[in-house]
Amino acid sequence: MRGTSVFGPFALGEVDGHIPPSRSANPAGWSRSGGRNARAILLAASLLAAVPAGAATTPAKPARAELSNAQKTLSLIVSALNSNDVPAGLKDGLFGCLYENPLKKISAAAAQVWTDNKKLDPQNATAQLLVVAEVCGLPLPKVAGGSKPAKGR
Repeated sequence: MRGTSVFGPFALGEVDGHIPPSRSANPAGWSRSGGRNARAILLAASLLAAVPAGAATTPAKPARAELSNAQKTLSLIVSALNSNDVPAGLKDGLFGCLYENPLKKISAAAAQVWTDNKKLDPQNATAQLLVVAEVCGLPLPKVAGGSKPAKGR
């Protein structure tokens, strides 16, 4: 069964050791000196030479504290998204904030708020959530009971 196959008209001929004349001389279509792709190679080399040396380097690795802050922030956001106690509007805002901003930026801004405000309790999950919401520019949820104290009998 020589000739055409599922793999193309020349596949079986090549397996048998026979290479058709149209592909035997020059499979890539280059001249002996490689002239067809020489321009592309020279262009790529000139572009690489024109790129500044600092642009090719990778960014610096984050510090351990930055990674820890990012981990805590992401954990807080995921917990808030999974919680039944967090209002849907706040969940939507948190998800949108995470979608539109890098986690590095959100966690760094939240860490700055904690550094600047020593009165805030960093162990309080509600305070943590409110800080992230504030950093993201989200409207803070209303308190269910209102701001007035309850009247007793």
